Amino acid sequence: MFRQIVAFWIETWQYNKKLFLAEMTGTITGMTAATILAFQAPTPDLVSVFVLYTISAGCFIYSNYIRRSAWMITLMVFYTMTNAVGLTQAI
Repeated sequence: MFRQIVAFWIETWQYNKKLFLAEMTGTITGMTAATILAFQAPTPDLVSVFVLYTISAGCFIYSNYIRRSAWMITLMVFYTMTNAVGLTQAI
């Protein structure tokens, strides 16, 4: 299984380096936001969480546009909008 994931990463890197970097950045920022939520519960730094999730969603909007994945773009746009609302509430 791990070899298949690595093979997919290599294939993506060879296909489109910007796509690879966008997906990597989106994944790392999303995982960082989730880690902040988990380790700072019950009072996480919501401004950081919303900013990181917004960056993550933006990266995935780009990468899913390149991959032509309409439903994932819809989901990421929804996440971006809800993060914007959450960020305004947290500030």
